Amino acid sequence: LELLCVEDLDGGAQDLATASSLITPASELLDEAPDIADSYADLSFLIPPFSDYIDGEEGLIQTEKELLEAMVLVASLSNISSIEGEDAVYAMSAIDRASHLIESFNDTIDSLIVMADEITALSVEGSKPFSDNRLVELLEKLRELLIPVEEEIYDFMVDNDDLWESVEPFITFWISDSSLYLGDEIVGGGYLFFNGSFRSDCHVEIVMGGAVIAEVVTGALGRFDFSWEIPLNESLLGGHVLISRTGFESGNLTSDPISISIALIPTSLTVVLSGTVLAPNESLTVSITLRDVYGESLANKTCTLSLDDALVEFRTSLSGEYEQVFPAGTLEVGTHTLHAEYNGSLPYASCASGVQTVAVDVPTTLTLDMFSDTFYLSYFVVGDLTLVGNASDLLPGMNVTLSIDGIVLINATTNDTGAFAFSIPADALSIGSHLIRVDFNPPNPYWRPSHDEAEFLIYIVERTEKYPFWPIIPGWGGVPFTAYDVLFGQYAYYFWLLVIATIGAVVKALQMHKQLKARRRTNEQKALEQMKVDLRATEMDIRDLAPARSIEFDEPPNTPKELIVWNYNSFLRFLSQERKVGIRDSMTHWEIARLLGSLGYSESLVEKMTSLFELARYSGTNVTDTDMMVMVYHVDQLKKPAGRWGAHAG
Repeated sequence: LELLCVEDLDGGAQDLATASSLITPASELLDEAPDIADSYADLSFLIPPFSDYIDGEEGLIQTEKELLEAMVLVASLSNISSIEGEDAVYAMSAIDRASHLIESFNDTIDSLIVMADEITALSVEGSKPFSDNRLVELLEKLRELLIPVEEEIYDFMVDNDDLWESVEPFITFWISDSSLYLGDEIVGGGYLFFNGSFRSDCHVEIVMGGAVIAEVVTGALGRFDFSWEIPLNESLLGGHVLISRTGFESGNLTSDPISISIALIPTSLTVVLSGTVLAPNESLTVSITLRDVYGESLANKTCTLSLDDALVEFRTSLSGEYEQVFPAGTLEVGTHTLHAEYNGSLPYASCASGVQTVAVDVPTTLTLDMFSDTFYLSYFVVGDLTLVGNASDLLPGMNVTLSIDGIVLINATTNDTGAFAFSIPADALSIGSHLIRVDFNPPNPYWRPSHDEAEFLIYIVERTEKYPFWPIIPGWGGVPFTAYDVLFGQYAYYFWLLVIATIGAVVKALQMHKQLKARRRTNEQKALEQMKVDLRATEMDIRDLAPARSIEFDEPPNTPKELIVWNYNSFLRFLSQERKVGIRDSMTHWEIARLLGSLGYSESLVEKMTSLFELARYSGTNVTDTDMMVMVYHVDQLKKPAGRWGAHAG
């Protein structure tokens, strides 16, 4: 231990870190608790086991530090040849301190194991999310570290006979705590040294205020331990002196005195209100909990609840709780005070909660409505406000204040509808962002204060050097774009001018489209009439054509389908009479098309003409005037010299 604590401080720190490492698993579990129980509005039943465990760990670490310090002193004394006078006192003080700390260390570990079991047993929605932990295992491992410390004390007291030869007889005495409550246990012990050795099987008395409270017998190494439960007796309250003593034939040995104090167990009252600001139609619920200093609930204790001048006496439940509901309407409008008191009873001390206030008034709502959130510097900041009570009752004749950037500008009174309209010159404000706020400060406690606020911007438009004479357009140069400015503000002229110009352009385009459509329809009708005239003026002999391609007309054709067939037959007659192309009656229209292609006629013109003829002659599909016009065009092109390339007489 001397090597551990004196020569190798890093080793001592490493052992100390073993205790510190216990905080990690508990802290990690504590971090998981809100995630596991995030559906719970109150995590109070989960948090205490973890917080208590961590508090116990911190106490354990502090105890280990003190134990190491005590053992450093023991180790340093083991280097001297003999102990005399003050050295013996120091040595036994260190041994007493170390023994006490070892006892406290074990007790703390026992308490932590109980807390660890509570954490393991925690249940959330039917499951035990913290059951998989190593807390107990680590605690038992920590307890094993005490064994070398106890062995070192034993070696110091037994294996160094020469060290104690000159030491006078003595009896030491220690207790675990000097501040105690009624019902607590006084726990302590000591060592008896006589005739050059630590004596066993000797009778020792523990005396408090002249009365023997415990009798014990020393064990190995002359050690004795005792515990005594303080009776629930009011006469024991206050300060006391304890000693340990033993008698021999040659006289008595008495330890140094130890002073203790005994007090009533402190208590605390917690008062929770359902609200501190209520409307007349709302009820008030008061929840009270009575606990002692250890956090234990105190059941069946008489307490009083004071509301203004009225007292309500009550007894706590088995869980140390009490709840009182004050229905709506039982509390008058105004401010009320309440607190709870517990007069105390053995072994518990009295206590009182803090004074809390509850305000009962009619809620109000003040609504600020700005005409816009941006205003030009030469315009006015315009808006209105409305004040209502109980969410719907208009409040006329009430004083309200209007301030901008914390400076009060208007003190106004609401009209018959609970409203007030305002208009503030914008040039009285600086360019930039501002905060406007309206407040209702009621003349009496009957009404609840309320307020509203909004932000707005004051801006100015500056022409740039690039466009010094160009009209200002919203959105250019950082100018805010608002519907108000465009429709009704300084930009309205340009906007409506653009709208009118756009409407005029659309109307003109529609008129031109209508005229163009009428002109096209007139031209088509003229072409059709001219074709009919040409048809009547031309002598046709369709009967000379092949039956598969011809249609005999009693009179000139009128429909687009008949006109397409007539044009096709007219072109064949043209080929036969004018171009001397021999066409047999047995030839189909596509054979005629291949013949014309071989004679040098344009294949695209021939193919289109033949397809239109096939569509009109053999298909049940309706053909249009447009198809007929296309047919006329292709026939005319084929009749021209350019429609034939390298043709020869057949």
